[in-house]
Amino acid sequence: MLKVYKFLFPYFLRHKFSLLQYFLYLNVCAAFEFATPLLLGYFIDGLLTFTSLRSIVYFVVAFIAFQLVHILFRYLCTIKNALIQTQISLAVNSDTRKYIQELPLSYFNNKDLLYLSNRVDADSGVLASNAVFLLQTSWTVAAIFSLSLLYIIRVQPVLVVIVALMLVFYLVTFFIMRKKMYAHGYRHREVHSKLYSTLSEQILHYMIIKMFNLYNVFGKLNFHSLAINFLIVA
Repeated sequence: MLKVYKFLFPYFLRHKFSLLQYFLYLNVCAAFEFATPLLLGYFIDGLLTFTSLRSIVYFVVAFIAFQLVHILFRYLCTIKNALIQTQISLAVNSDTRKYIQELPLSYFNNKDLLYLSNRVDADSGVLASNAVFLLQTSWTVAAIFSLSLLYIIRVQPVLVVIVALMLVFYLVTFFIMRKKMYAHGYRHREVHSKLYSTLSEQILHYMIIKMFNLYNVFGKLNFHSLAINFLIVA
């Protein structure tokens, strides 16, 4: 995956300001997601200590406003994510097509050009979406994990040992299974691209056949109308 980010690094640099905005929105969303269960916990614990119904109503109204702000920032994150993905995907697609156009003609001998075009379109989109998704997931998990770890250290430092053991187990499992996961994902993309290429070619040939059939039909109708007009004139 590091090779992918090394390849995409120049494309990310073209959108530094958008990425900074995106990371800011992610940090705010991570803070909201960390604070939401804490607020609910404090509310449940405080149900026994609230002196009046008005206090509960104030808390509910404040919590709803809190969630509305959270929804707003999640919406901004989604919009910014889609824009960055689209910009990077279009840039990779354009550069790849320019590179292919500069290749010698011998490269295209016995090649399925429709399949090649579909692969460029699909892979550029998948590459950008996966890179941005992993970046978003890693950043969000790191932010929430850091906040949670600080809170655990403040409340019960012994739990840090359990968290560390779970993290080690996860990393070991990931490094063992990552090659199999990548192989299955690559096989799925290959089968999907070849199937899409075959279907596109069949649809194209079907349209050509239909056009020729319609040409014959309209040709016969035109000949029949010309014959009728000729008889009328005669």
